[in-house]
Amino acid sequence: KQVQEFFGDYYAINRDLVSLNVPSCAPLMRGNWDQKLFDRITSGVLAVLLAMKRRPVIRYQGKSTLCERLASNVKDCIKQDSGLFDFRRNEPCLLVILDRREDPMTPLLTQWTYQAMIHDLFGINNNRVVMGEPKAGASGEKEKDEIVLSMDADPFFNKNMYANWGDLCQRLKQFVDEFKKKSDQTSNIQSIDEMKNFMRDYPEFRKMSGNVSKHVNLVSEIGDKISERDLLNISVLEQEMACYDSHTAHYEKLVAILQNPKAQPMDCLRLVMLYALRYEGNPKNSLPELRRLLEAKGGPADKLDLILKYGGAKERHTGMFHKEGMSKIVTNLTRGFKDVNNVYTQHEPLLKGILEKIASNRLSTEQFPFVPEFTPQGGSKWKPKQVFIFILGGATFEEALFVNAFNDPSNTNNSANAMQDGGGGVGVAQAANLVGLRRKEKEDVHCVLGGTSMLNAADFLREVDAIYA
Repeated sequence: KQVQEFFGDYYAINRDLVSLNVPSCAPLMRGNWDQKLFDRITSGVLAVLLAMKRRPVIRYQGKSTLCERLASNVKDCIKQDSGLFDFRRNEPCLLVILDRREDPMTPLLTQWTYQAMIHDLFGINNNRVVMGEPKAGASGEKEKDEIVLSMDADPFFNKNMYANWGDLCQRLKQFVDEFKKKSDQTSNIQSIDEMKNFMRDYPEFRKMSGNVSKHVNLVSEIGDKISERDLLNISVLEQEMACYDSHTAHYEKLVAILQNPKAQPMDCLRLVMLYALRYEGNPKNSLPELRRLLEAKGGPADKLDLILKYGGAKERHTGMFHKEGMSKIVTNLTRGFKDVNNVYTQHEPLLKGILEKIASNRLSTEQFPFVPEFTPQGGSKWKPKQVFIFILGGATFEEALFVNAFNDPSNTNNSANAMQDGGGGVGVAQAANLVGLRRKEKEDVHCVLGGTSMLNAADFLREVDAIYA
């Protein structure tokens, strides 16, 4: 017999995604130091490293004081408890600590893959999703329907969590047809042997029945939300503003949406925030007029200044918006005509570029310096086998999609098309293509993504508001 210590100060969401379930980092980000919160984040990062059995080389977002402080604290803790990190087989591992403020755009975008959509529209809390209006329970108190989503216990979710909206609807139909076929078979029992077979298979049949019902209800609710909020049209403009400059066209489309009675105030707020981030330095910026229209819509126009304080040009240092030549602009403008599938999948989070540079050993030491004493041996030729990217301020499921595609670019069966039958989304196949890594360049690099929390747009807006409250 022996006693073993397990380090569980984190919550494993997917096979390559973890969260610390820290509800807010606002005290740290606004300068009101909270040592207890800081220690909780540090212990969570250390727990993931211990679970991976890795003593890492550490890098951090160079212009972020908070990232630098966390990186230094992780280093000190590893040195203090060096015995815990003395692993016999210690493959090269890299810990990269990022600041959410470098990419405030990704959490604002509408999501179009199954897991990401569920979190965006309803919220996923410890694999549980609460849906619908409260209903009277056995005790008389109102209770909401709660759905459990687990990639380990739910084969349909495991297979389709990265599927885009169009593919998801098709696969759900196939799933329902398969269940209906089995159900029809059970209604024609005519012999003792058939009865025995039915009783043998009944537990699996009953489990499948519950699974079908769960996903049909969930997808139905998602479809209602998409229609109710006109998210297809809103998402097209989101993607356009996230990916390229076209001020006049974007302004006209944005005004049209703000004047559309179907558009909801919070969706309009997200759009105007994206406009503010994209055209912050544009001399033709029409933010005052958009602010007026947002107020008329009933949206909280006072929140617009907060997004620029949080992640405006002065706060960013790694280039969320890339300068584009005329040929690139023309390519983007015509992309919708040549390949309609791409209009919902154009955006690439900042994380994508960081992953590419890590895999090809091109990550800037100026933008992402090493922590002293935790620099690699071998200089520029050193290359990690394991990468743990941790985002202070929260990660998103869009970024998790890119990490999954990075880890398994051959997994192209999960999502072939971005838009089918009026749906849209980023698929694993397209994310793999966007990552664009040659196998010889990537080799055996494996990445785990972590964050203080998992953000959706509503969580992100509350966090920004809390920082400057």
